[in-house]
Amino acid sequence: MENIAGAGYVYILTNPSFREDWVKIGKSARPVDIRSKELDNTAVPLPFEIFATMKTVKYNEVEKLVHHIIDNLTNYRIRQNREFFNVAPQKALEIFKEIAQTIDDAVIIEYENNEPVYSDSISQSVQNELQKKCTNKGKDYTKYSLNGVGSYGKGRLALEIIRVYVKFNPVNYNELVNLLPKHLIKTVEEVNKWKSQTSDTHKRWFEKDILISNDGVTFVVSSQHGKDNISRIFELANKFGYEIKEIK
Repeated sequence: MENIAGAGYVYILTNPSFREDWVKIGKSARPVDIRSKELDNTAVPLPFEIFATMKTVKYNEVEKLVHHIIDNLTNYRIRQNREFFNVAPQKALEIFKEIAQTIDDAVIIEYENNEPVYSDSISQSVQNELQKKCTNKGKDYTKYSLNGVGSYGKGRLALEIIRVYVKFNPVNYNELVNLLPKHLIKTVEEVNKWKSQTSDTHKRWFEKDILISNDGVTFVVSSQHGKDNISRIFELANKFGYEIKEIK
């Protein structure tokens, strides 16, 4: 029976057997990793992967709102009365983020390989739980808000600054390259070429967070940020007129 009084989850699931721009958006009163395993049956050849979740007591309303927003954009629903949509996961996540700004208890967590890697508007208790999972004692866990919203580590802070700027400013890719610090962004094509020519297995780019410039170039943002180069992120925010605050 659904836990009406407590918080639940709205989720974005992807599947390697689906097209890249197909997602499942649903809700669950239980942790999403349990729900995704329940969906792993003979109806799909490969297991679902968690792309992002939003935890809130209003999860029933949020799921309906997300479906309604996507349906109003165009006919993105693959089949009526089903939770599958022909929309890029990142686009669905942007809708999550917009809705989360209007809900006090909303906690958004992004995933990579079914492991949480990021939280937006996240409570201190959830932050602490995520930090306990990290065995790298030298890692800097400082979090920052952007324009009074969110809770970002340094890499995600740079990504969010650029995402917000591109969203509200119709800028071409070459113009963006000249505007940003060197090596902060690369086209998807450049990153794929680099990966094909190197044995380096480190993840140096936010490859699941593909952005698009005004002239249609798809690109990604570097994830290589730490306490030694945080100054260039602050300079970037200042250039755009954005406010960064450290979260205590």
